Amino acid sequence: MTSRSSRFDPAPACLRAAGADVAWDQEPVVAAHRTVRGTDLRDGSSVPVAVSATPGVVDGVGVVVASDDGWLRFLDRSLTRTYWERRLNRGFYAPLSFLQDAEAVLVVTTAGLVGCFGVRGELRWARALDHGVLAPVTTIGTSLLVATFDHRCVLLDPESGDVRAEVDLPAPWARQVGGLAGRRDVYAAPVTTPAGAVVCCGEHVVGLADDGAAAWTVDLGVAVKASPVVVDDERVGVVGVDGVCREIDLVTGTVQRSLRLGAKVTASPVVSDGVVVVGLADGRSVGIDIASWQRRWEEKGGGPFDHTGYTRLPDGGVVCVNQRGNAECRDPADGAFRWESSQVLGLPDHETALHTTPVAGPSGDLYATSYTGDVYRFIFRDKRSATRPRGELVP
Repeated sequence: MTSRSSRFDPAPACLRAAGADVAWDQEPVVAAHRTVRGTDLRDGSSVPVAVSATPGVVDGVGVVVASDDGWLRFLDRSLTRTYWERRLNRGFYAPLSFLQDAEAVLVVTTAGLVGCFGVRGELRWARALDHGVLAPVTTIGTSLLVATFDHRCVLLDPESGDVRAEVDLPAPWARQVGGLAGRRDVYAAPVTTPAGAVVCCGEHVVGLADDGAAAWTVDLGVAVKASPVVVDDERVGVVGVDGVCREIDLVTGTVQRSLRLGAKVTASPVVSDGVVVVGLADGRSVGIDIASWQRRWEEKGGGPFDHTGYTRLPDGGVVCVNQRGNAECRDPADGAFRWESSQVLGLPDHETALHTTPVAGPSGDLYATSYTGDVYRFIFRDKRSATRPRGELVP
């Protein structure tokens, strides 16, 4: 299906993963670039359109891009050919997901329209929900789980889109006191667990059983904007805006251990190589050892752009878009810097910053997008050329 262990888990974001002998630890280069454009209805001029959603990769074939004007497009690897395009009712923010066995892409608009499209562009089904959505789709048992505004979750049949269950979550404190943004939860992505799923809503962390029933609820007393991350079959990590990373038992909901990081956190963490990697709003990045729940490392840089997060490369390296607007990769084991991307292409009036968390296909392509409408495909060296001794002749 499309199980998700973190907001930017690469597994549900990539279809037909093949793999290759890729030097993921060396800086990639831009191999293709395209600006998504639309029509200004006021004067008919062509204008760039933001791409706020992390795209989905069909490995070795192309990328599915969802832009803020409601267009969904499947582009080839050169980004010049459009295999197909479809228009939905509103723009996109949530990262895209694939139904692997069905070879279909799942998208959800900010208005709450969930769509399932085959990779050839045919509409399999669509379901309009009653509330807006910013969180990506994941699985719970045999159902799809969609977390919406107004503190709700909906369970859908993956084959038909029919509603199987609707779940009310605890109202955030901001909603209870009339906060203007109080209804904009759930924001954080739900994650799939062996028993069901975990969803964060306002100050509450809720463990759901396979049928959507609440197995446990814990009130942290502080809002959670970063998505939770599955540590293993028994634990989930949750970081509040207070910068405290909490280890929560998946069976009881008990907070077992916590670690204060010292700055606000809104970016979503990832687990790789036995480490929870967390980015702080002040630009720092921290690696937390999952065995001891203590800092294994801390770096001054490597923190993600606001409300984005980390993804994981096929070799375990962790990547985010840093606060300079470039993709940055670090070693999860010790936080060592690996590489930082460049989008300088010599184009006139070209804003080079990235704004969405990248996604990599195992064959060696990495895709990223921006609020200025730019879509990039980066390519990595193969390991043979990357490890050739200096001065060796290229055959």
